[in-house]
Amino acid sequence: MQDRFGQAEVDIPAREMYADMLLADNRPAEALVQYRTALKLSPNRFNSLYNAGRVAEAARSPAEALAFYQQLLKVTNDGAHTQRPEIIYARNFIRHSDVHVRDLSSLSTR
Repeated sequence: MQDRFGQAEVDIPAREMYADMLLADNRPAEALVQYRTALKLSPNRFNSLYNAGRVAEAARSPAEALAFYQQLLKVTNDGAHTQRPEIIYARNFIRHSDVHVRDLSSLSTR
């Protein structure tokens, strides 16, 4: 229903919640599909971007993980005002990555 009608500002999108459940159930490939959809419907959500990066790593898709982490840092101004562990993790992943991706649009055909 949220896919058609949208959501209130304080709600967690249903697709994100479903992806979170799949992540908790150690089903990263399925979770990644749901995070992709969640981010199309609700772009730039912190938890979706971070968790999508984590499941992309688990699904052996480092280029996609890199793109999600880069977008996470972009929307948080490189985490300039936070020490959240998710931001630190994303920075470290990017710093140590040998994969190069400009943005998520290059991965949108999946």
